[in-house]
Amino acid sequence: MKTVFLFTAIFNLFALAGCTNMESAEAKNQNLADAPQDLREKRATSIEAEEEIIQFKAALDLVQRAEFPGAQDAFEQFTKTHTSGSLIPAAYYWLGTAHYAQRHYDRAISALEKTAAAKDSALAPEALLLISACQIEAGNRLQGIEVVENLLHLYPFSNAAITARQRFRLPPVPLPGPASLHDGRYAQKVAAAIRKNLAYKQLSRADNPRAEVTLEIRTDGVIIRRTLTQSSGVPDWDSAVLRAIDRVHALPLDINGQVPPKMVIGLRPN
Repeated sequence: MKTVFLFTAIFNLFALAGCTNMESAEAKNQNLADAPQDLREKRATSIEAEEEIIQFKAALDLVQRAEFPGAQDAFEQFTKTHTSGSLIPAAYYWLGTAHYAQRHYDRAISALEKTAAAKDSALAPEALLLISACQIEAGNRLQGIEVVENLLHLYPFSNAAITARQRFRLPPVPLPGPASLHDGRYAQKVAAAIRKNLAYKQLSRADNPRAEVTLEIRTDGVIIRRTLTQSSGVPDWDSAVLRAIDRVHALPLDINGQVPPKMVIGLRPN
């Protein structure tokens, strides 16, 4: 399978970190016994992290050698032993891959859904792609297509989305252009989404100050940064606008069916 080679680069990262030349267990235990309490605690944490990496690499070796039953057992044990940490989404991805290779589609989907739920994981799009393959190969084509649609919506520019579009012969996603960034109707949609969350007492003054904010937006519509680029001159109104933006779960799609990576929005009380 092509997917089993996607994670090979992790080995290089581990080697650069010095994980392949670790102390013997006896040396570690002796050093641990001789150290002060606070150092012993830090050292113990370090040893646990090293052991976690070793276990992960050993399980991944089995995937790369196409020893899928053994890889399944190894990653199942890994996820039972380590219930949290940065390697958990990847562990469930490769557990799902091992199940998929053995045509255990339901168990593969169950594992891959845990990776897909970790939206910050680089393997989340790949997990969705593999879930769609599980559904389709299990005879659930409609469910598989729904998963692909979700993948294209959440991660339109990911490698997994590109693969899905090629597999289903879909047109490529148009890159955000001037129309999406400057279309007045889309700006109105964004403003409306923000206004729903505004909590501000009506101004007693006659003027109508405008606060201008620059938004940096993730591909799934989540605002990752907002910057007040032009104050309205009324600090309370500026703060109200920023609070309203912070309450927005995700922005609506633009005219290209996607979300521009950056835009400027201006809001007035009236």
